[in-house]
Amino acid sequence: MSEDQRKAIVWDIEKGIPNEILPYTWQCCTCLGGWHYDRGLYNRDGYKKSQLVVQLLMDIVSKNGNLLLSVPLRGNGSIDDKAEKIVEEIGEWMSVNSESVFDTRPWKVFGEGPSVKGSAMKGQGFNEPGSGHYTNEDIRFTTKGDVLYAIVMDSKGTTTVNIASLAKDSPLLNGRKIKQISQLGATKTPTWKQKKEGLSVDFEGEGVVVLKIEGAL
Repeated sequence: MSEDQRKAIVWDIEKGIPNEILPYTWQCCTCLGGWHYDRGLYNRDGYKKSQLVVQLLMDIVSKNGNLLLSVPLRGNGSIDDKAEKIVEEIGEWMSVNSESVFDTRPWKVFGEGPSVKGSAMKGQGFNEPGSGHYTNEDIRFTTKGDVLYAIVMDSKGTTTVNIASLAKDSPLLNGRKIKQISQLGATKTPTWKQKKEGLSVDFEGEGVVVLKIEGAL
């Protein structure tokens, strides 16, 4: 695809994610199960878990993309109970954290951590990561106005994160000093300290956690 073509269309990447921020808006199309209803997937619990869908969403949005998620329908047009539960769980996460998704823009870098390199796409996509791909060291970034959101992709097993991109002397900050950090949906304010090796934040909760950072932009 040429650069002129990309200016005129929205590039659709099937079940895949690039390993960089793309200059033009793009989308990933994927599904909870198969493109068509598969009772076998239902029976063996083969659907994507809600946490993986949220992780894919934040990885995609951090790279200037949108997620188009297909939910398999039975022959009578209804959604089965397992798919419905997954969609409800995604909705619950979005009800708390949607401000880090809607109307946001990418930051200078999309993220950091072991998953940053990702896997190279072959042709039109098909490099979609599976469950367990993202760790508690993986961070993704989005911005809105003067707010930077740092998304901890899987907080399981930890309540402290070190964000190297936001270290005290990080060139990404251009000399700016962080003023305040909050956690979306949390009952208490995180404690934090900006160090030479990174921004250390103590938080609560589990799963995909969103930190709202003011003063970094």
